[in-house]
Amino acid sequence: MLEKQTYSLFELNERIKQSVKKAFAEGVWVSAEINELRENTNGICYLELIEKGESDYIIAKQSAIIWASTYRMLKPYFESTTGVSLQNGIKVLVKCNVVFHEVYGMSLYISDVEPSFTVGDLALRRAKIIEQLRVEGILDMNKEQPLCENPQRVAIISSPTAAGYGDFMSQIEKNVFGFRFYTKLFPAVMQGQQVECSIIEALDKINEHIEKFDVVVIIRGGGATSDLSAFDNYNLAAHIAQFPLPIISGIGHQRDSSIVDLVAFSQENTPTAVAEFLVKTLSNSLSEAEDSFSEIVDESEQLFRQEKLEMDMLSQKLFFNAKNNIALANDFLLVQQLKLKNSAENCLKNATYWLQQKEDFIKWNNPQTIINKGFSLTLKDGKIVRSINQLQKGDLLKTLLSDGEKESIVK
Repeated sequence: MLEKQTYSLFELNERIKQSVKKAFAEGVWVSAEINELRENTNGICYLELIEKGESDYIIAKQSAIIWASTYRMLKPYFESTTGVSLQNGIKVLVKCNVVFHEVYGMSLYISDVEPSFTVGDLALRRAKIIEQLRVEGILDMNKEQPLCENPQRVAIISSPTAAGYGDFMSQIEKNVFGFRFYTKLFPAVMQGQQVECSIIEALDKINEHIEKFDVVVIIRGGGATSDLSAFDNYNLAAHIAQFPLPIISGIGHQRDSSIVDLVAFSQENTPTAVAEFLVKTLSNSLSEAEDSFSEIVDESEQLFRQEKLEMDMLSQKLFFNAKNNIALANDFLLVQQLKLKNSAENCLKNATYWLQQKEDFIKWNNPQTIINKGFSLTLKDGKIVRSINQLQKGDLLKTLLSDGEKESIVK
């Protein structure tokens, strides 16, 4: 039976240690994602680095250490260069010494970091988020929300202890126009890993009482530029983009714009600038109202003058028309009066002539006139005798002659 070569566990680990030391004597650059990061009280930074495959499945994991003396230099250098803090979820390119310890196993001692790698990865991730928002059609949704003319009811998302919140309240309460604003603070964490869920929770609370507000402001103010990475978040940006009220962002940096700034209705550089935006909007609304009032007054006065002129012209026209109509009526009355006079005179003449004719007729047909012409008139019982048949023997007759009357008896 052949003798088998065996190692004690220590001997095996020692051999692995020497092999690793020899293989990576010059150190090695490793790209990975920070899955966990913590600092102890001595300033040592402990990390867990991972690599993900398809469907975000972790295919590799390794612990790493940045010693305190190195960490004091790398951290500010990385954050000032990239604009983000060393934190969970970002990808880094680090130079490592690969160390294998007989008791503690393998670890990576990080001695350097390449910021441009992280910047490139963050830019790529940022571009992907923006493109996703654009493809979903929500990138500009909040910008399309109508901002009311008098945005005086303001919901505020901020840390209650932030200096930016104090600046905002001071500016809005002491505005030179004396405008009165109703403000309500919805506290939220404005830096670190809780930013996303904290601001979304505040938005949900505002949405429950949305009828009480005209506008939402998200203000941060101050803080490190590296903390802005929390605002390059898809879920947070999607909530803001689709919120049913205009959202104004003022997270305190003039040079940098986050995705939250990009999707908000309006981006202002500082919380103070957000307050000035609201005051200016209200001032513009007041100015437009005053201009409109002045225009109404001017148009009313012009309309009044025009109406008065038209009324004067109409009154003058009516006066002349009335005067002319009166003159025409007078002329008409004079003509009618003359016609009436002539007609009356003609009627009178005709009546006089008719009466004269009647009078002559009566006169010429008067029995007395006929008798005076040599005729006689015989009466019986006061009635004219027209026929001999009316007479009988013994009748008493009266005969009228021109110079008297005579009675006789029929025989």
